[in-house]
Amino acid sequence: MTRRKLIAEQWASFERAVLPASASAIQRQEMRRAFYGGAASMFDVLLKNVSDSPEHTPEDDALGYDIQAELDDYVKRLGKGF
Repeated sequence: MTRRKLIAEQWASFERAVLPASASAIQRQEMRRAFYGGAASMFDVLLKNVSDSPEHTPEDDALGYDIQAELDDYVKRLGKGF
């Protein structure tokens, strides 16, 4: 069975969307490192904070809402040049 590389797929999409064709190899490498670092951190947050319950819980919902709110706030600040 071949496993999908979901983070690699997201990186490729992100790279196409934000990196100019003129980006240097070093800029591309550092952006990729930061992207994968963020992915690893998010995975760690999820693993350490999702409930152990076999069922979906209100705490799981709260975790998702908190993450979404933080990301939404960042996007708003980013739009203001922050």
